[in-house]
Amino acid sequence: MQPNKEQQIAIDHTGNTCLFAGAGAGKTFVIKEHIFRVVKERVIELSREHIDNELFEKELRAYLSKVSVITFTKKAAREIKIRVEEKFSKGKIEEISIDRQNIIKNEIGHLYVGTIHSFFFKLIREHSINVDEDSIEIKNEYEIQQAVGNHIKAVLNNYIGDQNFLQVAKLQSR
Repeated sequence: MQPNKEQQIAIDHTGNTCLFAGAGAGKTFVIKEHIFRVVKERVIELSREHIDNELFEKELRAYLSKVSVITFTKKAAREIKIRVEEKFSKGKIEEISIDRQNIIKNEIGHLYVGTIHSFFFKLIREHSINVDEDSIEIKNEYEIQQAVGNHIKAVLNNYIGDQNFLQVAKLQSR
């Protein structure tokens, strides 16, 4: 598949890239090609440094661990991850050795592909002190409203204890 003009701009973009497009617009294709391009550039750059394969692997892993692809659904994240891994298992970078091509195939999994929720959960898990993972939940707007309402009722019951006051508060909140 050949990219159209807009897709090629996104593929060639240097730095962070954010895509907004409807279903079937080729977002996964663009992301896959963009990642292939930026990783290829980094791999060629590393190869010019004349480092051994062990250091090459370490540097590549460090680079890939800084690349994040964030999407809204688990299904989209899985599809992107599969396509990126397929691209690196089939696509060849002519400028580097077969040994290093194999290192890339083995290390490509170190780049992060996931939902926005899982990305922030990962940040919380990696950078917080004394966080009980079981206490962290992802809730939709309705669940949040219900939880807030229940907490407010509990506080009011605890401090006021007057059911008539709760009825008045409930009527006024509508």
